[in-house]
Amino acid sequence: TNFIIVWVGQVVSVLGSNLSGFALGVWLYQRTGSASNFAIVAICSVLPQILLSPLAGVLVDRYNRRWMMALADTGAALGTIWLAALFFSGHIQVYHIFLITAVSSAFSSLQAPAYSALVASITAHSQLGRANGLLQFGRALADILAPAVAGVLVVSIQVPGVLLVDLLTFCFAILTLVIARFPSPEGTSPQPSQGTTANRS
Repeated sequence: TNFIIVWVGQVVSVLGSNLSGFALGVWLYQRTGSASNFAIVAICSVLPQILLSPLAGVLVDRYNRRWMMALADTGAALGTIWLAALFFSGHIQVYHIFLITAVSSAFSSLQAPAYSALVASITAHSQLGRANGLLQFGRALADILAPAVAGVLVVSIQVPGVLLVDLLTFCFAILTLVIARFPSPEGTSPQPSQGTTANRS
């Protein structure tokens, strides 16, 4: 049950991120008419994760995986709020998208290792294959649905509205991480074992 709760939250979060990514791509092309900006955004999305992945692995090993995922979602949500504020204020510039995409990507570098480690820690060994299959299915589902849904949303509520939808999906993902219950703290540094209390005469 807890796995399903977290899984649904992450599928919704990935869908929201894909929606905003599609909407921002449409805006970039309409604003600049340059396809090269897509390549720059892709670099800003991938490069921070490549550079920070070793550090992310260390953090995931040392600290609670659930809260690392919540931190990643919170950081990405703050980036979305920043973008939405720039759009609503009319001060959005192309370089803002590059910068905020890179910052969000830095937080997202925690997401994949923390998610994989959390799933491995809460899933029985005999169910790991099924759990991994659901992870792949969820990401593929979000990738397939995002362009069609984003196309409708961009026309109906414009890019700022899509960003607000993305923000709601982050909030939903964080909520699922908070309400899910696990048998023991995951990913924390091991605590010293307590010996038995000595019998007193």
